[in-house]
Amino acid sequence: MLLAEYSRYNEPVRDYIYIGGRLLAEYKPQESRTYFYTPDQINSTRIVTDGTGTVVYSAAHDPYGGIQQTWVNTFDPTPKFSGKERDSESQLDYFGARYYDRAQYRFISVDPIYRKATSDNQQKWNLYAYCENNPLTLFDPNGEEGISAQKAQKIIDAAFGWANPKRTPYADSTSPYCGRGAVKGIGADCCGSVWAIYAEAGFEYSYGNARKEGEESFVEKAVNTGFFKEVEEGASLQAGDVGLWDGHMVIYAGKDKDGNILVYSATTNNKFLLCPLWWFTNDPHLGDDVTWYRYEEKEPAK
Repeated sequence: MLLAEYSRYNEPVRDYIYIGGRLLAEYKPQESRTYFYTPDQINSTRIVTDGTGTVVYSAAHDPYGGIQQTWVNTFDPTPKFSGKERDSESQLDYFGARYYDRAQYRFISVDPIYRKATSDNQQKWNLYAYCENNPLTLFDPNGEEGISAQKAQKIIDAAFGWANPKRTPYADSTSPYCGRGAVKGIGADCCGSVWAIYAEAGFEYSYGNARKEGEESFVEKAVNTGFFKEVEEGASLQAGDVGLWDGHMVIYAGKDKDGNILVYSATTNNKFLLCPLWWFTNDPHLGDDVTWYRYEEKEPAK
């Protein structure tokens, strides 16, 4: 996530303002002007407006990153296709894990997660392919395995809806999502709220009942049934990933302007909030021992 740009003389050129993990605006201090970004469904810059609401940039990308049409081009946005920076010399887009060549429809290095062809899905055998050659359906936020753009966005939209206005998970003690703590009135339920958000996003399997004694957590059962997989150490997190401690879970939402990880979580004040991860890693009962998991796209049965 790009936070700011400076000149070779260490003078500020651009500051970037985010809400959750999405770019909202950029500020140019030398001009004292703010520009506001409107992205499309995979975070490509679609429209940019200035402080008066005048459109200074408007363009549409094709599924592989080329420009389909440009309507207004009086401003050069730094984030372009899929919200990524474009190298001025190579014209490659930097996805975090590797660079993408939109002219060739390919990454220029192999997928760091799938280093060999082990999947039954033959499209994954090409380790340079973008979104398994299916960018109309899949979304690759960081140069690693592609996920469904619709599902990733629905997870974040559902979590945002829970936090604005802040909802108490769960006032309705009869809800199947209402966990043991919420039923007893001793705290909001992280397991039930994460499950409910994934259910609203179209998660394909039935977890069970969050209030049952001895029941596996939402993530534990999802992992054990093959719907979630552990994010490899060192891999970039992406929107919708779930962090799990022994006793708590959160949904990854991005980073703030200072680089702090932001998460959606049920909290001890019975509210569902967007908050920094360090709220929990600084908790002596939780600490840094958090494991991240990612929704695994299930391949169709043969």
